[in-house]
Amino acid sequence: LLAELEAVPRRRRRRVVVAAGLVAAGALGLALPQLSGPAEATDPCATIEAELDGVWDADARALVSANFERADEGARALDALDRWRDGWIDERRAVCRASGRAEADASLERAKLSCLTRQRQRVDALVDALGGAALDDERSARALDVLRTLPEAEACEDDLGASLMEPPPADQRQRVAQLQVSIDRATDQRRLGDFDAGFELLRSLEPEVEIAGYGPLTAEFMAERAKFERTASSLERGVELLADAIDLAEVHRHEQLAGELWLSLAMLSFNELDDPEAGSRQLRRALVTWQRLSPSDSIRARLEFARGIERESLGGADDLEAARAHLRRAIELVESSEAPSADLPHYRGDLARLHADDPEAQLALLRQAVADGERVWGPTHPRTADFQYQLGNALLLRGENEAARELLDAAVAGWSRAGEGMRERAASEHSLAQLALGEGDLDAAETHARALAQMRAAYLPPDHADHGDAPSMLAIIAGVRGQHELAIDHAREALRHWESKRDASDPEVLYMRTEIANHAHSLGRVDEAVAAYQSILADALPDAGLVLVTAHLGLADLELNRGNVDAAAEQLHAIVALDLPSLEPQTLTFTVLRALVALRQGGDVAASLAAVRAARKDSALSSEQLHAWIDGLTLSDAERDALRGALD
Repeated sequence: LLAELEAVPRRRRRRVVVAAGLVAAGALGLALPQLSGPAEATDPCATIEAELDGVWDADARALVSANFERADEGARALDALDRWRDGWIDERRAVCRASGRAEADASLERAKLSCLTRQRQRVDALVDALGGAALDDERSARALDVLRTLPEAEACEDDLGASLMEPPPADQRQRVAQLQVSIDRATDQRRLGDFDAGFELLRSLEPEVEIAGYGPLTAEFMAERAKFERTASSLERGVELLADAIDLAEVHRHEQLAGELWLSLAMLSFNELDDPEAGSRQLRRALVTWQRLSPSDSIRARLEFARGIERESLGGADDLEAARAHLRRAIELVESSEAPSADLPHYRGDLARLHADDPEAQLALLRQAVADGERVWGPTHPRTADFQYQLGNALLLRGENEAARELLDAAVAGWSRAGEGMRERAASEHSLAQLALGEGDLDAAETHARALAQMRAAYLPPDHADHGDAPSMLAIIAGVRGQHELAIDHAREALRHWESKRDASDPEVLYMRTEIANHAHSLGRVDEAVAAYQSILADALPDAGLVLVTAHLGLADLELNRGNVDAAAEQLHAIVALDLPSLEPQTLTFTVLRALVALRQGGDVAASLAAVRAARKDSALSSEQLHAWIDGLTLSDAERDALRGALD
């Protein structure tokens, strides 16, 4: 079907139609100037620009520019509105000139004029909203989002479907047009963050929409209601209303709305409903609908993108490369436009996700997605933050920690300013906490871990297992600081969240249990520590690796403190029997305890101390930290001197 869509004749000046919200081309009924008749002595189309006086002119431009706190975003807002203005004037003049030609299709030209009038009224209301009180940081970010996805005037030229609809009754045309403008205003209020005001406006329109009784209008109302319901109540309710809107659009031949809604529903099925079979059926309906129209390049790109997601969901041997090909085609279509596309970074980011098997290609795509985001929205915008986060995590996996931290910090800042991205902000805080912990910056790690706990408390149900992540990191931080009781408290809190959701052999559960055992050991609670280590060994699977090593080392140390050298040696032999490729980060502990056994049993002391010296070279611990550890062991003076000599 996409191949057939490519065969549809293209019109002039085709650029981008960004589909966000309701279809721009409502085409419902304003009267068109006389389409034939005597020529005017003067050119009535020469002064079309005057129709935008008071809508987007020098005064409006100055007001909007002054209201953006960030100059770069203000410049991008002006650019978006200037582009819309230029396109609108071109299309409006074309309609005006067509009105004087006898061969003009009156119904099509009337639909174009109605579409352009609706766009003008929508932009007029939007400019009023943006030119009033100064925009705070959150609202300015949302405003740029809305402006970057304004439907362009070329959508009106392309709207063949609008001419197929029955026009509203003559006595309802003006009221239908007014209701459409009000629906558009509710849409923009929702997207600007004025959710309550937008929802109240939409609800107030419902009886008037019913009285008007015009099917295409009801379909548009229902589609916008579905979006509010998805945000306010539930995804399921929103999907139900979306299906109702599609039915109405198809019954009343609102083809473009039906095509967009089928596509939206397909993407919901693929991404949020986890129902790829339904998504495939819905996508086919979208393709069939758009085949009857003349879709813009941006709609073609969205269809290609959806086909890519569909092929990915199939999971076959050839599907990955097919999915990549669809996404590359989507990128080509939007890159052909002069205007910055709000879809391009998303397509690039998803294509990067499909290159998980090729880290270099993935990294290059993510870098380009960030660059695209900065070009479209600017470096501090929450939409750009989405791609900064993805690139930051990719760099983190490569060990490029400083660059990763910079990007993750920028992502958190971008989302925070708009009060959104709570899950992603939490994930970034998690990554930043782990990064700081690995670098030994305990204060920064604690700050990020507590931010993680606060964010997850805001959006996760109380019994969700992910609440255990923050206290698990706080347990490690407290342990490194020597705060053993606090570390045990944090570890037990993590386990309370995890143990009801995870198996006893879960690696993270076992790790927290070793933390509790280690700190009980440090506090001299020997029986508690022994019982904890033994229970870990009983629950751990054979491939638990370092968890088993830690438990055996803990028991070996306890046995040495009790004077049970042979029992300690058995624990160390059990570690050797695991035949692990590496004991890191426990190599130094293992070699020290094995040297102690050798000193007490009369074994090969020289080889054991040499192993300690070799392990010391790879340890990040300072001499002070090592001496404090040795001083905490129950040793004779000769044993302490021997170990210190190997460690210095």
